[in-house]
Amino acid sequence: MNAHLASHPSSPSAILPSNDPEKKHWKVALASLSSELQSQITLVARDHIGTLEAVLQQAQLKRTECLSKRWRFKNSKGEVIILRDVMEKIVRWIDRFKATGDIAVGFDQTGASLPWAAVRFLLVCASSDVTAFGARLETIEFVTHLIAKYREFERLYLGNTSTIEDQLEAALVRLYAVILEALGNTIQALGKSTVHRLIKSPLWLADDHVPRMKEKEDELLKLAMMSDSEVIRSLQTMSLRLIGNAKSYDESLEHDQYRKILTWLSPTNSSAHHVSVSAHRIADTANWLLDHPQFQSWSNSSASGILLIRGLAGSGKTMLSSRVVDELLSQRRDHQSAAPFAFFYCSANPQEPDRAHPDNIIRNLLRQLAISLEPAPVVRQNILSEYKEYKRRTILAPNGHTHQDHIERLEIEDCRRLIMDITDSDPVTLVVDAIDEISEDQRFRLLQFLNQVTEESANVVKILLTSRDDHQISSLLSRAQMIRISTNDNSADVRSFVASQKVLDAGPAARALAIRGFTWLIFARENMNPTSYLTALNQGSEDEPLTLDDIENVCYNLIVHDAGQVRFVHQSAQDYISQCDEFAKATGNQELAETCLRSCLDGEFDSLTSGVDEFKRYCYVYWVEHYALCKGSQNSGGLQSLLDEFVFETRGSNEPAFSFIVWHDSIRRTVNSLPWSHPSIQDLNAIPNSVASPFFMACIFGILPLVQRLFSISTDFDCDCLNDSGHTGLYLASHKGYLQVVKFLIHRGSNARINCGAQGNALNAACAAGHKHIVDFLLCH
Repeated sequence: MNAHLASHPSSPSAILPSNDPEKKHWKVALASLSSELQSQITLVARDHIGTLEAVLQQAQLKRTECLSKRWRFKNSKGEVIILRDVMEKIVRWIDRFKATGDIAVGFDQTGASLPWAAVRFLLVCASSDVTAFGARLETIEFVTHLIAKYREFERLYLGNTSTIEDQLEAALVRLYAVILEALGNTIQALGKSTVHRLIKSPLWLADDHVPRMKEKEDELLKLAMMSDSEVIRSLQTMSLRLIGNAKSYDESLEHDQYRKILTWLSPTNSSAHHVSVSAHRIADTANWLLDHPQFQSWSNSSASGILLIRGLAGSGKTMLSSRVVDELLSQRRDHQSAAPFAFFYCSANPQEPDRAHPDNIIRNLLRQLAISLEPAPVVRQNILSEYKEYKRRTILAPNGHTHQDHIERLEIEDCRRLIMDITDSDPVTLVVDAIDEISEDQRFRLLQFLNQVTEESANVVKILLTSRDDHQISSLLSRAQMIRISTNDNSADVRSFVASQKVLDAGPAARALAIRGFTWLIFARENMNPTSYLTALNQGSEDEPLTLDDIENVCYNLIVHDAGQVRFVHQSAQDYISQCDEFAKATGNQELAETCLRSCLDGEFDSLTSGVDEFKRYCYVYWVEHYALCKGSQNSGGLQSLLDEFVFETRGSNEPAFSFIVWHDSIRRTVNSLPWSHPSIQDLNAIPNSVASPFFMACIFGILPLVQRLFSISTDFDCDCLNDSGHTGLYLASHKGYLQVVKFLIHRGSNARINCGAQGNALNAACAAGHKHIVDFLLCH
């Protein structure tokens, strides 16, 4: 009876006529089912003649019943589903179907009348078992969503003489067939004996049929690439929830009384904060969140729940919050009966302490849920009654009159009770941004409150929170759904933001500082803490020392200091900035090499274990690496002068300068201070030698001009001398792959056959490292 389509002799692709301009997709889908299911569905269609309005009327009746009885059940995922919300979505999908043009579907047993007749039959069938009824409703909601969605699909994709139209229609019929099969099997199950239905889990229908419907839908979407259609995508945006039929706002307010109640509930103007945040959001950004599968699941589920969006500082969490709030505001503008929602932007700004205080946040959320501003200020009756009661209890001033400005604030337990009263009749959505801005010893109060509201409310409560990565928050919200913002998620948003800032178009001084600030973050060989970073940028300057605030301002906050280090706000920001002409590899490393050399020349070196600061240590380790990487800029006047001053005693001599000798003699201590896995250890270990010559440093880092200088000034320079580790310069250059240095040394008489190093000689070292070009050269010489 429950045969799968694949095993039935009449498959949809075989039945579908290829030249019929008015293909009846639902009728063809019905023909592909077993004869028993066909009879079941056509019988229901014949017995339930009517219009789509009849289906809508039945759905509205069931919605009212679910609301009055506060029905809920636990589905197969363990979620507590609010049945009123499920019915609300069914009503919405029926309205959506009507909006496509088929306002009156006459049940003539063809076309879309087939599934709608079955839906109406299943809605009419009462059930005393809430769990069975709830499971049935979840399946019906999913089916009605598909019916409405793919009616619109037909209008968009079929009849356009597409080259794949036949494939689209065949895939659509396969989806319709699975829908009809699910409806038919559900109807059959209702006709079985009570004993038979008790043997089956009430959840089996959804568990069995919904995955198959999703599978067929995925096949169709792959063909149609429906993600390109904004119209269809609109069916998958945030769920629109509506208020109940009960009167929500009972009392109109005079302006003066309205202002007093607003201030009594909370003085914080969240709307102004939202306007400020949204003004800084770049157009067409943050949309990825609305399409995120986990956001969709949270938004569309008929279960209450919390969604936590986590990410690093600067990853755009506040912009995401504002995008969600804008979506909610848009729904309220388009639908006067849209369910109430509230939002709050937390901030640790000491000038606005209420924005980080849990009690005020809770009161402010209640304020937004309780008072409607359009078309005129009105307040919910329970809030007005509470205000009057608090006012009555207020301590009288010494003159015997009530002191209006000192009415006691609402207790948090009263706030919880009042919000729960609101959720008795209406679903609610709350958005709270940046909860990590609340101090660690205070967060528990807010998060405990929000957990209680979601768990105890009679209606669907959706709560969206954003936060930096924080173990305490994650543990307090262990049962929440979570989205961890990844580079793939928001990279397009970050690029749009960076491009919009035009950071390199500022005045000359600001532009130069921004370039220097970005350069250090792009080309530094390790993460920099704030002190080292500022020391680098202040190096050689006689102006007032820069602060991190100065740097962040000129860099338009594309740089942040977080977790003890300075970094780009996002990897995409670094990628975008790095592509600018101002940040070529050679010029960037030249900037760092010059700064490091100045630091190395500024005072004597000391053991790293006895007080050398972090920036000095950085310069000590990396100056020569940056110099080697700025090929093409090494002969620039400033850099070459710094190198000569640091390395050589006089311009025409190979005698090492005192600064170089101190640096050279301290290399062993430098290496010992580094972790064993540090990538520079092997290269630094090759530098020490008995006469503190820069020769081995030049060979291991491929600095040909320095090697050439040594030979040009000393005609008797020993090109086969050994460093403290027993390597020749030729061996080191061959191992590292510096062909030009190898050629120069060979032409100067270096012996490639000298036995040294772990590989035995220079040729073997080049072979072991895979430097074929050097191997070929050495074999020829």
